[in-house]
Amino acid sequence: MTVLMKPSRWIELMNRSKTVQPFILCDFDRRLGRDMFACIAGPSVAAISAFFEQAEEQELLHECIEGLFSVARIAQYGLEDTLDELIATFLRFTTLLNPYDSAEETLFAFSKYLKPRMATLAIFTIANNFGESIRGGWRNIVDCLLKLKRLKLLPQNVLEFDAASTSSDAQPTSESGIIFPAHDPKFGGRQASGMISRFSHFLSLESPEDAVSLGMSEFEQNLKVIKQCRIGDIFSTSSNFPEDSLLNLGRSLMYAAAGKGQKFSTSVEKEVTVGFCWDLIVAISLANVHRFQAFWLSFHDYLLAVAQFPMFSPIPFSEKAIVGLFKKFSDTCSESITQSVNKILVEYPANLQTQFGWKSVLHLLSVSGRHPDTYWQGVETLIMVMSDGTHVSRTNYAYCIDHAFGFIALKNSPLEKNLKILDLLADSLGEAFQKISLARREEIRNHAVLSLQKSFKLAEELEFTPTNYTNCFNLVISVMVDDLHKKMLEYSQRENAEKEMRGMEGTLKIALELLTDVYLQFLIPISQ
Repeated sequence: MTVLMKPSRWIELMNRSKTVQPFILCDFDRRLGRDMFACIAGPSVAAISAFFEQAEEQELLHECIEGLFSVARIAQYGLEDTLDELIATFLRFTTLLNPYDSAEETLFAFSKYLKPRMATLAIFTIANNFGESIRGGWRNIVDCLLKLKRLKLLPQNVLEFDAASTSSDAQPTSESGIIFPAHDPKFGGRQASGMISRFSHFLSLESPEDAVSLGMSEFEQNLKVIKQCRIGDIFSTSSNFPEDSLLNLGRSLMYAAAGKGQKFSTSVEKEVTVGFCWDLIVAISLANVHRFQAFWLSFHDYLLAVAQFPMFSPIPFSEKAIVGLFKKFSDTCSESITQSVNKILVEYPANLQTQFGWKSVLHLLSVSGRHPDTYWQGVETLIMVMSDGTHVSRTNYAYCIDHAFGFIALKNSPLEKNLKILDLLADSLGEAFQKISLARREEIRNHAVLSLQKSFKLAEELEFTPTNYTNCFNLVISVMVDDLHKKMLEYSQRENAEKEMRGMEGTLKIALELLTDVYLQFLIPISQ
């Protein structure tokens, strides 16, 4: 007769086995359990996936999620391939990466059905709590994250990390009142029950119909779910990742930023996606700056590989990469970069023959020059370029002007350097002085007006046509005088702004003298 093996029957058999002679206790090696589970890991993931796909009852969905996390807890002990497979399998239930659905269809499925939101929350919960053991699965997680970005489902502060969420003592709470379990890579005991209870709470959230009746929009419902994913914590706590996991995450972000596996609908979408990827790369680099030398060599190799893509376009990847890296690592690399750019501009300027080349080099100079330790070399290099008449040309003129005013706009830039740059700019005619004449510092405003006057004196050598003179007078000088007059009136109506009003009045007086001088100087061509 077949005996039904209930849990009580198993307990009875275990107790009886202890009384059978001979019985020898042995030291249990946990690796044995891992190897045993490895034999059934694939079928287990497939079975949980099949149940989740077919289930409709909340209780069964709940059990599937329990099974999912149970597999993840075991897989973290040396079964990285199983964890990657688990992520890839459940990712399809999010509906986010279906290549045949439009953005509207994907958003509709995510908003109307429970499973996609459950699967998304499950994927990011695994990333938060078992990220140390994820390898190739980061590629799928990054793709999922970028799709959420394109669907505008991510909160604006996704990278504003909550320090409390990584504290062992704190129990951070979401806006919806859900208590998140403390971050623990091993995630056992009380944390495990907390993770399951979190999903129990999630399953009990109001249905879309109930949410509408409560006045909650579809966007608010989706945002409520995404906030529970604690996406920012993945990157802020990446300092706990072993090197293999960190390198896989960084590589996935770089390849995604370069367009690998991505399809962009518009150039704006491409720009936003690349920028977002680099924000994430900078975030994990900043979190791991204490071991920068250990991981950056591999990151550098990934960048070189990306640059060799057949269809690779350097814009906006290169610019986003440069700006992102300088923002966070100016203390460690701005000096060497500034020296390199200086050498290019001083010794090899003739090799810069395209607008993109000049734009890139001057952008590097500008960004690195914002750091206090490299400002002086940066500004001196720019002054050198603008002082040498052979360097400034139609190819780079606009970029020189832009970056010159970028240096002037720095809060702590010395006055004498700003005046020197303005003197150099005075050798060229343009609307730039009109704009700088509204600067907050009176010395800069006055010098800009005088530099503009110098430019008009040089204009006689350019043999302008009567139309050129008229346009310059109307569109530059007259506009500047009007703007200064409005600014003075604005200060006169503010409290405790008498000093600012008097200063602006002094600049306006100089500008009116300029207007008179230029009008008389070019009266004949203007009258024509």
